[in-house]
Amino acid sequence: MQRRWVLIAPFTSDEWPHGTSAEVQSAEEALVKAEAASAAAFKEIRKARSGWENARLAAESARVQLARLRGDEYAVQLSDVTASDTGAPMPWIVADDGGVTIMYLASEPPLKDPHRPDEIAQQLEVNAPQLFGLLRFRRGARVHFSGPNDEALQMHRLYGCGLHHYSAHEVFNSRWAAVTWNRNAKVGDALPVAHRPRHFVVTFHDSMVEVLASSYTCDAVRGTWDEVRHLAIGSLPAAPVRIRPDLVGRSPCGP
Repeated sequence: MQRRWVLIAPFTSDEWPHGTSAEVQSAEEALVKAEAASAAAFKEIRKARSGWENARLAAESARVQLARLRGDEYAVQLSDVTASDTGAPMPWIVADDGGVTIMYLASEPPLKDPHRPDEIAQQLEVNAPQLFGLLRFRRGARVHFSGPNDEALQMHRLYGCGLHHYSAHEVFNSRWAAVTWNRNAKVGDALPVAHRPRHFVVTFHDSMVEVLASSYTCDAVRGTWDEVRHLAIGSLPAAPVRIRPDLVGRSPCGP
């Protein structure tokens, strides 16, 4: 049976709401003014935010300088360490008497999903090659792996004194390092300066790693999770391709 559809307007011409040409023009002009005011307010907010950020950095720089002169603890970012992913870096640590190695998912430009061009594909593919950071600390004496996470980083004693999110740092005038200097020295002798451990702090999304070590190196490595994990413990027969120095020290927020 053939169906026939009859289209009926929802309103009659008398019932359909409408305005006069003058009212429409007035509403259009009001919209233009409102949008211009919104854009101007947003520009002022960005300007104020930029000014606040500059003032915050200046205050932090002054605080670090004061700590240095007083002999208090302060942190300095390491520019030659591969930036970690800000979402889920999943740090993995292996340690022995020779040192500490931290493996983590590194920051790289986001990949677009061809099926969802307006969204960013963030899913980790365990069996697909990805960019990882391998941060090695030599002669590691201590390692502490816990919090705070990125949302509670302001609770750390070094926040505002050089400590930043998603970064690697060295802590100067470290009290933690100082109390370990003479533990392995002979009775009556002070540990030589060259053998004194340095204090490093690495901040990730959900955790923080603090290490006492004599030195560090960092590689950006592309490979699968298992390949890089085996490379971290030194048992991978065929090493994946190493990439550096162009990807080392890049900011997670872009160039």
